[in-house]
Amino acid sequence: MITTGEEIRCFGGRKIAGAAVLFWMNKYMTILFLVWQLATGLNISDKVCTRP
Repeated sequence: MITTGEEIRCFGGRKIAGAAVLFWMNKYMTILFLVWQLATGLNISDKVCTRP
């Protein structure tokens, strides 16, 4: 596991390579996807489900 500080130290100031792009996409797209799912996927209502 890499922390944000280590990430900046390892990748900061270097030419952007394909491996770095894949690393960032894997890390941040997952986080963004989870936040998006929490924000839009939860249908909370006051409706009660009653079983027959």
